Amino acid sequence: MSTSSLPMIAIVGRPNVGKSSLFNVIMRRRISIVHEEAGVTRDTLASRCNWGGRDFLLVDTGGLGVLIKEKNVPRFDALIRDQVLAVSKEASVLIMVVDVRAGITPQDVEVANFLRTTGCPVVLAVNKADNEKFEDEAETMFRPLGFKAVVPVSCIQKTGIEPLLEATLVRLPAVL
Repeated sequence: MSTSSLPMIAIVGRPNVGKSSLFNVIMRRRISIVHEEAGVTRDTLASRCNWGGRDFLLVDTGGLGVLIKEKNVPRFDALIRDQVLAVSKEASVLIMVVDVRAGITPQDVEVANFLRTTGCPVVLAVNKADNEKFEDEAETMFRPLGFKAVVPVSCIQKTGIEPLLEATLVRLPAVL
């Protein structure tokens, strides 16, 4: 099966929530650059992946910074938004990553609203849930974003990845 015929799962969200870290954990190797500085990932990165016997194309995207409502949007933010929109039109499922330690931010709300306009199924990965308290609070805290699948994960500890992928893979189209 060529990569162009594979279903696509795209990882999206605002800057510094752990999108590239999640990409690397799912790929089981370091491919995407991970850095504390916001805006390091500006281009999309795609790689063939297999999880649980399912082949798919996994895409890491740049952080969606300031969105539509802001004036004076830096040019690369607009370009990243355009790239994410293009990827979301091809994707079978989107994984939106948020940071449990930050709670819901205005950017998270804007990203969620933007993703709803794509019509693509969204699974919410609540990253940095690296202790029981954050795991327990993740779903309740982020349920107001309006997505049915809310899964706490910790990219650093590599926990919650299997439930996240199970919730994502069931939303992929059936293999013909």
